[in-house]
Amino acid sequence: MADQTVVLTPGTNPKGDFEWQMNLNNTGAKGAPYPAIVVGHGDTPIITFTIQNAPGVSFTDKSFLVPAEAKGVHVQSVQPTELKVHDKNLAKGQIPYVIAFDGQPTKLDPIIDNDGGGHIAPDLASTDIAFPALGGFAVGVILTLVLRSMSRKRGPVER
Repeated sequence: MADQTVVLTPGTNPKGDFEWQMNLNNTGAKGAPYPAIVVGHGDTPIITFTIQNAPGVSFTDKSFLVPAEAKGVHVQSVQPTELKVHDKNLAKGQIPYVIAFDGQPTKLDPIIDNDGGGHIAPDLASTDIAFPALGGFAVGVILTLVLRSMSRKRGPVER
């Protein structure tokens, strides 16, 4: 898994208008057109966006927008100046996305270039998500009982 880091800083374009500068994986800040975030075949990275040197600008719960057909790309966590997105990279192709900001009307709209090969696997560490009505403890008890019953020998025991 090759995680990606994106640092966003305020800047200006050649006309002097506001424009976000995007520094992808410490390769230097660039304005539009923004570099694509390339996700290799089978990789399922966490993409971390960080706002830097922009007082009063923050991410919100609705900051990361992708098309409905972009299955496998979702927000993992949001803090005021850090947004983490998990890309499970299911299909090969480009995924357009938009990042909206609270405190700044200018949006950012680069591309994620997926090479496919990812998969959606259950998050075994978070059983409350898989079985919300049961809760993590109940799921653990059920799994223990199932595993015990599977490990018992069937039929007569030879001596």
